[in-house]
Amino acid sequence: KHRKLRGQNSYKFVDRARILCRGGDGGKGCISYKFKGSHKKRPDGGHGGHGARVIIVADPGEQTLNMSKHHYNAESGKNGGSNVRNGRNGNDLIV
Repeated sequence: KHRKLRGQNSYKFVDRARILCRGGDGGKGCISYKFKGSHKKRPDGGHGGHGARVIIVADPGEQTLNMSKHHYNAESGKNGGSNVRNGRNGNDLIV
């Protein structure tokens, strides 16, 4: 049986970790029409932005896999707008 010794700092060593990572959703495109003249209309809606990616980077200086956070969600892309405005892409998340 393991016993803690008084006066010594001890911590729990973790060599396995289960995390949940989710990439961002893409933004929605915009359906919009611009009227040219009296009866002509042409589409001018923009595309939605791309969702962000989750990038996992290993740190050689890390001693244990004990983490305070186990769920990671990347940022979603923004929606497109009228006047051919595309949505902003989500920023990548580095874990």
